Amino acid sequence: MFFGLAALSPVFGPIFPIAVLRGGGAASSFGLAIPLKQELRLPSLRILLSITLIAALDTIGFLAYDFGTLSGEAILPIVVTISGLFGAVTVVLARVFYGDKLERIQIVGVMTILLGVSVLLFLNPTI
Repeated sequence: MFFGLAALSPVFGPIFPIAVLRGGGAASSFGLAIPLKQELRLPSLRILLSITLIAALDTIGFLAYDFGTLSGEAILPIVVTISGLFGAVTVVLARVFYGDKLERIQIVGVMTILLGVSVLLFLNPTI
């Protein structure tokens, strides 16, 4: 589905894939709640605000990526390279907020990601 939406983004614009993915996610969540016999109720205000903030930031990130990939070939290597930092950012945020201890292999992975991004940005002649 994601690759099909990637083909439609240049035609319908960067907002179309976000609307389809968000709508599909909501429909499948509510659609699965009934067969799985899940109780549907509103969360507390604190949780609702957290979910809204997460959804807004995720949508802004998705829009930024879409606009970057559709803006032309000059910025595409930068957008794709920086989006590769997702795993490293997740591991660092887990360390900061949850106190997770990084294992040696995770440290090596983060360092490899940072080295790879640095090399790709350094070798990109458009910067």
